[in-house]
Amino acid sequence: MPISDADLTTVAARLAKPEGENQQLSRLVAAAVLLGLASTCLSLIHPAVAQESKSDLHTLDDFALRDAAGRVRAQLAFSDADGSPMFSLLDAEGRSRLLIWADAQSTSIVGYSPNGGRF
Repeated sequence: MPISDADLTTVAARLAKPEGENQQLSRLVAAAVLLGLASTCLSLIHPAVAQESKSDLHTLDDFALRDAAGRVRAQLAFSDADGSPMFSLLDAEGRSRLLIWADAQSTSIVGYSPNGGRF
């Protein structure tokens, strides 16, 4: 019994489907292996990075954000009076527009108008 071209085409189509699925599975396994290797590398590096960051955090006294002209526009610092944390937003002239701080008794939020008035 001879095999027709239609039978060969059907067999070839049926074989192509599992081959395509195998390629997808191979890619998925390769991605999982790479993800596992990356996660292992990060876990080995992480303790050193965490220790370095922790020591830097203890030496940071204040943090300032500057605009393109170099003016301080936001600042995170500690109060000179009692060491309370403070966050302030400043306008282009360096005047305080918003001040948030937390001391031992309370947390306060004060807004200032452009002419210096509080609200």
